[in-house]
This record gives sequence, structure tokens and C-alpha cells, in this order.
Amino acid sequence: SLTPVVNTEDLGPSVGSHSRTPSRGSQRVECIICYSSYDLGLRLPRRLYCGHTFCQACLKRLDGVSNEQRWIPCPQCRQNTPTPRGGVTMLDLDLATFLAIKADKEQPRVGAWGVCSLKWVGGLFYGVGS
Repeated sequence: SLTPVVNTEDLGPSVGSHSRTPSRGSQRVECIICYSSYDLGLRLPRRLYCGHTFCQACLKRLDGVSNEQRWIPCPQCRQNTPTPRGGVTMLDLDLATFLAIKADKEQPRVGAWGVCSLKWVGGLFYGVGS
């Protein structure tokens, strides 16, 4: 049977599994600068040399020039990380956080109807399954 499914992530920051959640296990699931959840797109979790992690979008805004060198100052400890030649996108991913996000995206959704897969029908997602 087909059952309509609401994507809670589209309802705003107070609804959904990632809203203002401080951590998932030992990995943070949101950037402490913008409070947005990390994702597999523009908000990839990038790690500075000091070990602190922020989303790629925020790190792009922090990237600046000082003494003819591009640096990213850490908002937590103020240690400078030299910007790689390819820019912020060349910084290392916080692999543990990235893998946790990736695993979360690949898990089947569990709701009041049990485990289901989503099917796009007539402009709506429907849950198909138990």
C-alpha cells in the first residue's frame, strides 16, 4: 500500500532527526558556526590542521589572506591552517563524521509504518512496505 510521507527536514530547524542535535555518538552532526547539519553537498565536514571540524561553506567564508598567504583561522582555538592550492574543498574530510552522515543517508527510513522505501508518485513521496 502507498502511504504519504512528509520529509521532516523541509519543515524547519525544530523538526527532524538532525535539528540542534549536539552529537551522534562521538561525531557532531552540525557545524558549530552556522548550526546547519553536515551533508554530502556544500556542507561537508572539513577538518582544519588543529583537528577542529566545520562545514565547507563556513570555512570558505573564513578563508582569507594574511602576509601574502591564504589562511583559515580556527574559530575555536585561533590556530591558522594554510589554505590548500585547490581551496577549502581540498582540506581533509572529517572522515568519521562523513561516514556517519553517509550511513544515515543510506539507511531506510523508519516511521510509524515501520521500515519502508520511498516511491515518487504524482509529485509526492509515498512509503511502500510494512
